[in-house]
Amino acid sequence: MTKTNSQSSQKLTFLTTLETANTETLSPPKGIFSIFSAFPEYDRGNRLYEMGRYESAIPYYENAVKIKPDWAIGWLKLADTLYKLRNYEQAVEAYKKSLSLKPNAHQAWNSYGVVLSNLRQYEEAIVCFDKGIKINPNNYELWFNKAIVLIQLKQYLSAINCYKKALKIQPMKGEIWYAQGQALLTLKKYAEALAAYDCAVKLQPDNYHIWLNRGLALVQTQRYAEAIISYDHAIELQPENYLAWFNLGIAQSKLHKYHDAVSSFNKAIKLNPDDYEAWYYKGLALKNHWKEGGVACFDKAINFNPNLPEIRISRGYILLDLFKYNESLESFNQAITINSNYPEAWLGRGKAFMALDKYNEALIAYGNAISIEPYFLEAWNCRGEVLEKLQKYDQALAAYDKVIEMSFQQGISVAKVGLQRGAALEKLERYTEAIAAYDLVIGKQPDNFDAWLNRGLSLEKMANYEGAVFSYNQAISIWPSNYLAWSKLAFILEELERYEEAITAYDQIVSLRPGNHQIWFQRGVILEKLGYVQEAVSSYNIVLQIKPDYQKAIERKNKFKVPV
Repeated sequence: MTKTNSQSSQKLTFLTTLETANTETLSPPKGIFSIFSAFPEYDRGNRLYEMGRYESAIPYYENAVKIKPDWAIGWLKLADTLYKLRNYEQAVEAYKKSLSLKPNAHQAWNSYGVVLSNLRQYEEAIVCFDKGIKINPNNYELWFNKAIVLIQLKQYLSAINCYKKALKIQPMKGEIWYAQGQALLTLKKYAEALAAYDCAVKLQPDNYHIWLNRGLALVQTQRYAEAIISYDHAIELQPENYLAWFNLGIAQSKLHKYHDAVSSFNKAIKLNPDDYEAWYYKGLALKNHWKEGGVACFDKAINFNPNLPEIRISRGYILLDLFKYNESLESFNQAITINSNYPEAWLGRGKAFMALDKYNEALIAYGNAISIEPYFLEAWNCRGEVLEKLQKYDQALAAYDKVIEMSFQQGISVAKVGLQRGAALEKLERYTEAIAAYDLVIGKQPDNFDAWLNRGLSLEKMANYEGAVFSYNQAISIWPSNYLAWSKLAFILEELERYEEAITAYDQIVSLRPGNHQIWFQRGVILEKLGYVQEAVSSYNIVLQIKPDYQKAIERKNKFKVPV
């Protein structure tokens, strides 16, 4: 998720408080001499108004309209000044008086509508804007402010139409393009919102809010690299803004740039240390390279928000990866206690029971997940696995077939179910069909790491090693620091006797897991095959530093009679 002041974007406020300029010229006196007495008061009020001394201006405007009660412009300036002082109720009365004297003043209707909207009298405000538009349909401010009020009433489509009218009249106002983008973002019309933000940012390149919300639209259209650039612009304008750092971390995570994401979440936490979401998403990023750190972050998040099941569920899955099965089970149980309607919590509980060889309990947990979410394909797949463990093979096959059957049903996203469908087909050893399932995912989401990785695994099982190499390389291009993808690639390259390339892969692996003695050993074996004896011995020496009693390395090293 990306984070906003609301779920869609920054809160929309009145971007303009429309000034009413005095464009009316005074007519020469025709027997009514009060204007000569009123004008000095009015003029003094104007000078104070221009200086921002609104309190001081009020008495002069009041004197002016007291001397000449039928002076529309005097009442209008009094109303504008009261508005500046946020004396909205008094401003309303002054606008009414001005408009009763001069009902065709479209700018007065506009200002009156703005005041009513500040009083949350939205329907009445729209009536004012409509009257102004009827008098002068080419006043973009009337269309713009009407749109803003329609947003308050959640009438987004009508608001967008008004923004379009305003932009047709005045296309060079960045704030209108921005507001239109906000409305489109709320309606999840992300491509259109992005187009509006692009116009806005050309006109207002120093507007932090535009860059931030443009990033949101880019994330929603899965254009994560561009979103990062947009958030970087926002941060350049407001380096201490928590929201930009948080959303930058989300976009970086989407591109598997987890180290960068952790740095961004750290900055967000420094700015807002009590925010549980920043701790939670930092934990999700850390789980890919430091699982214990991820657990610590989830614990922090729980301290700030103990009643959110999602945090405990994620914590449970990391503990599963750390082989802490009982702790993992406890975390899933806590999530279920908070809210028993989370199928992911029941799925995790089932996986913990599976790891503890408690197959009947796992079967019950998976059943609960499926009863909550009948189309939960991963739960069906896991149900098949536990039925295999219970030697109920016919029922296991039925569970896998259920996954395949549901994945064909209309209305289910191919990208969403393709991975589970492929996994089920793999369990049935129908590898060609599994590859086809992964290809469907890739067709929808070319940057789906899991689809490329699993495609490679299926091709490997079919002994199609060249195809597997291609798939693993594609996976690595999406997530360059993924240990599993590099490991699978190294193994296949070794099978193909492409030893130079295999060494390159092993070098990447040891950079990711320098403490893995088995990888250092295998690297040494490949170097031997290439005739690089000294380099091979160096690899074996590292193995023995990590695990001094590793007999295979001792034997390999000793045959070269090279001292430790």
